[in-house]
This record gives sequence, structure tokens and C-alpha cells, in this order.
Amino acid sequence: MFALRTSSHVTLLCDHALRGGDRKACGRVGSVKSRMHLNSIVSNSSSVGGDSWTQSLSKMPLHMNVVAAGADLDTVFSGCLFDRLLEMEMNQDNMQRKPVRLIAAACNNLGIGKDGKVPWNLPCEFQYFMSTITRVSRPGKMNMMVWGKQCWFSHPKTSFPMANMMHVVLSTKLDTVPDHAHFLCQDFESAVRLAAQPPLADLIDTVWVVGGTRVYKDALKHPWCDLVYLTHVMADFDCDVFFPEFDRGLFKLQERFPDVPSGIQEENGIKYKCQVFKREMSDAV
Repeated sequence: MFALRTSSHVTLLCDHALRGGDRKACGRVGSVKSRMHLNSIVSNSSSVGGDSWTQSLSKMPLHMNVVAAGADLDTVFSGCLFDRLLEMEMNQDNMQRKPVRLIAAACNNLGIGKDGKVPWNLPCEFQYFMSTITRVSRPGKMNMMVWGKQCWFSHPKTSFPMANMMHVVLSTKLDTVPDHAHFLCQDFESAVRLAAQPPLADLIDTVWVVGGTRVYKDALKHPWCDLVYLTHVMADFDCDVFFPEFDRGLFKLQERFPDVPSGIQEENGIKYKCQVFKREMSDAV
């Protein structure tokens, strides 16, 4: 299940897809299992792909019109025709495999946070994090960042918007898309499918996972997960959130990696090392 934020303040509700063909509507995003709330796309469409975003959406067939808030939804969803369309759609699972990558900084005991905050101050390491997640293959492309609910609400909102980035928040409790986010999904697999299916499939380069612990665990188990960017903060900190243990036989530490600083860095008296672990062999789709 997922939801989408739009600038039109129109609430869209449907069982499996976003519909439409302009910035105030939405093309099909993909199959889901239950009716979803689709609340408000980005206020500035250029921040999420501009014309390429619109063009991607407009390519999709229109099965159902946008439903404004207050419409007679029982009429919209009644009858077997929509169920048959849904069944047909779910059988056309046109997935594009996307690299799923984790990124985090963790201290000696794999701690990553305390009371909703990062317990160290490493500005250059944070800039490395930002440059890594916002890098795309060419202009017009975007990445998708997947957040757990607590991780999202604890993150400073001053860092939004982010260049080349769409944000997905995972939650089974929320029913509206949080401010600054673009989508709401119930589980990690739904977020990956959102990136891998039309219309976003031609727009999204990489799915980046930024926590918390449960989301990291789900991502590590995903067959499309190929890289773990894990900065080792070489110090002890009191933490209450931790990066999960993972199979370092399956994910091998790379001696050098493109665009990753080599050697030990130091800021504010704290030493750290930027590391990348690469999956030995990716499973088949």
C-alpha cells in the first residue's frame, strides 16, 4: 500500500494505482493490495523530475479519473469492472530491477542514533552522505530514499528538499503523506515495487535506504540489495538505535570504491572511515 502527495490538495483514492496525465494528476504507479489515500505530488514539480516526471506519468493508460475529496467513493469503487481491471493490471508486472543500497554511519558497537539524534558531529561525513545519495546517472534522473517513520520524523527538516530525490516513508499507522515526503508505503517491498514499475521505473536510478533498524534489516534481505555504504565511526557512543549485523561473507568489504574517500578521516577529534560492502553475487529477480 502506498500514498502520493500532490500539489493540488486533491485526495485521490484507488485500489491499486495513481491515475492521470498532468502535474495535478498522476499516472499509474503500480499494484497494491488495498485502497490507498493519495494526498497532495510535490509543490514544485521541478524538484521531482520536472517535465520528465510529467511525461512518465502521461505515458500510462487512463483507467480511472482522479477522484476529488468528498466524491461518492462507493459509486467509484462499486461493480466488478474495476476488479477485473485490477486483476488484469496485476498480471502485467512489468518490473525494472533497481539497485537497493543502504547507507549509514555507525560507531564501534554499530550504534547509529540516540534519542532521535546522531550522537556525533561530522560535517564532512554528512556532505559525503549527501553527495552519495543525490548522485544520478544523468540529468533528469532521480533516486528514491526509503525511511522508517521514526527515522523520518527525527530527521532535521532543514535538509529538505534534496536534489534528485523522492522520499518514501514506511508506516502501517499513518494514513496521509508526511510533509516533505512524496509517498507513503506500508512495507519495504511496496516501496521497491513503486520504484521498479511504471511510471517511476524510467525515472528512478537507485533505491537508497536510510533507516531505521527494521528497514535496514528488510533491505539487507532483499535480492536487489547490492551495496552497503557503512561509515565506521571509530569511537564509542551511547546509542539506542543500531545498524543490524549482516553477513560479511556475503557482503565483502571493498578496499577502494569510486567516489568514496580512502583511508581514515578525522573531524572534531573523531576518526572515521568510509566503507563500502559489496554483495558477492546478486540473486535473480
